[in-house]
Amino acid sequence: MILGIGHSLMEQVQQPRDREIRSHLLRSIERPLASRIVEEMGVLSGEIRVDVALVSTTLEGFEIKSDHDSLIRLPRQTAAYCRVFDRLTLVASKTHLSKALDIVPEWWGLWAIEVGSETFDFRQIRPAELNPSVDLAAVVQLLWKDEAVALLRKWCTATGVAKWTRRKLWHQVLESVPASEIKRAVTFILTQRSGWREPAKAASTCLETKVR
Repeated sequence: MILGIGHSLMEQVQQPRDREIRSHLLRSIERPLASRIVEEMGVLSGEIRVDVALVSTTLEGFEIKSDHDSLIRLPRQTAAYCRVFDRLTLVASKTHLSKALDIVPEWWGLWAIEVGSETFDFRQIRPAELNPSVDLAAVVQLLWKDEAVALLRKWCTATGVAKWTRRKLWHQVLESVPASEIKRAVTFILTQRSGWREPAKAASTCLETKVR
């Protein structure tokens, strides 16, 4: 990933808002072939939403915490994201960095939001590493009902699956699909999904953003 070099800070600078940071983040993420970027992707049946997800053969999440946010929800978000994503990166303002380091695991990536008089950049504090404990029971919950039905019909001979509840379908996916195939199947389905909201066009900002 190509990240900008931080600028020297002035005493009084305008702090970028989440929508500005997200627009810059969407332009900064390097996308593999056959990948998908999703904003506000729900996990655990949609209970919690990650700011930006990159879906390819793996799942990567990015959570933004600007000066306009607090870290109150971060422990709960961290616990949920750690069950689903292969890699995670926290994109945080400098005021949040110290506390955030005490909340997120060491394998999370960390980007600092560096703000100058007319620009803001991301500075990588540490890269994201592989999650050592992805929970497949949480991963299968990313599937919509019709997707779970279609997947089961390839692996299961049970009848009437279209009438099953989502939770019964997810449970049967775990029972019927080999563990080694579940992640590959889910990520492929997500990259092919129609009806998902595409990333919004970059909003105009008062601060110019640069990636060098």
